[in-house]
Amino acid sequence: MDLVPVAGGGGRYSVDLVEVMSTIMVLTLRSPHNAACAVEAGAGDIVIRAMQRFPESELLQRSCCFMIRNLVVRNPENRQVSTGLHILSPQYNQAIVENNVVHSANAGCQTILLGNGIEKLIRKAKMNCKSCKNAAADALRDLGLDNFDL
Repeated sequence: MDLVPVAGGGGRYSVDLVEVMSTIMVLTLRSPHNAACAVEAGAGDIVIRAMQRFPESELLQRSCCFMIRNLVVRNPENRQVSTGLHILSPQYNQAIVENNVVHSANAGCQTILLGNGIEKLIRKAKMNCKSCKNAAADALRDLGLDNFDL
């Protein structure tokens, strides 16, 4: 992606990246299937890197907050990533057998976004970007965090 200067954007950021975040945001709205596909394709990593790299871009930060919300609001299982075992959706209540030991489907899992520092990034966006306040509070709430409205 080429970086292009955007007037009023608070620095240089990729217009293409804003469009990507907005597109994923729209595609995952009220669509658990699309949200699951987006997380599987690496949307969680992309949103974290975008928020870290372009903290001054209100438009990008806001799109990222909405996208995070859409990824997890109807798919709490999207918050988890495998750390050694293949993850299975909790809705299927399945187990994994490894070396004759039965593990629950979510054994050894951590929260993908929270485990990678997304809470701090969202709170920073909420504090620094006027247009992000509501979107950030919604993302924090839907990630299951307390004090989302502070």
